[in-house]
Amino acid sequence: MNDAGYRSDFVYGDYGYFDNMNEFFRSNGYEIHDRTDIPEEEIFSATVWSVADEILFSQVLKTIDERHAKNEKFFELVMTTSNHRPYTFPEGRVSAPQVGREGACRYSDWAIGDFLARAAERDWFRNTVFVIVADHQANSAGHTSLPVHRYHIPCLVYAPGLIVPGECRRLISQMDLPPTLLGMLGISYDSTFMGRDIARVSAGDECAFISTYQLLGYITGDRLVVLSPRRNVDVYRIDDWRTSEYTRLDGDADGALIGEAVMWYQGASFLYRSGMLGRDRTQNADGR
Repeated sequence: MNDAGYRSDFVYGDYGYFDNMNEFFRSNGYEIHDRTDIPEEEIFSATVWSVADEILFSQVLKTIDERHAKNEKFFELVMTTSNHRPYTFPEGRVSAPQVGREGACRYSDWAIGDFLARAAERDWFRNTVFVIVADHQANSAGHTSLPVHRYHIPCLVYAPGLIVPGECRRLISQMDLPPTLLGMLGISYDSTFMGRDIARVSAGDECAFISTYQLLGYITGDRLVVLSPRRNVDVYRIDDWRTSEYTRLDGDADGALIGEAVMWYQGASFLYRSGMLGRDRTQNADGR
């Protein structure tokens, strides 16, 4: 995005030194806007993780307004984390208990709607694409198996007047979103993405990746391959995507499928360890 003339900001509702995020994003070309940029008198601390969503979104609007005033194109990466224990939020926003996951979810939904409503009053709104995507569902971590339904998350691409309303029901991973969105925007780029523009992926060639701790999952079609330590491999047929009901299959009969799973994960590891994912080792937008 920077190469395309955009100014890139990482906007976070808490102190970005957590998990070394500030250093990571700064090293990748972002300017940092975290809790230290928010006046203390404006802060409602929803959890130990973050300020309330509406406070964070006010910071986002401020940052974008400043960019727009300078006639700068902007790319904002916004991370909300207020939907964590103890799930508190400002009073009078939603009709739900002040503590608890349901109330926090309702508040998150309200805050996103409030943010979009406030953004719609800005001059830059009509030329802006909003992407709202989840990290994971509740209870996705800590399992000894990979329940695929726990990794089924929403992704909304919102740009009234720019994007025709529709629904994509194809299998897609989070890592496919950047190339897909850049394709929608018609931006030419070089990258080290391992994700793919879903519009360029042939039907039946879709794949997705899920993992938890030491288990690595590869999904294509209705098959799930799980790679685990000591070279253990399990292959399943996904019988019900809503409840993660699986049928274990004979792994020996799916050698090619297992090879694909190993190729993706081992390939990513090799490229990272060998230093081939640096900006001087890029691929074109068509995957070459």
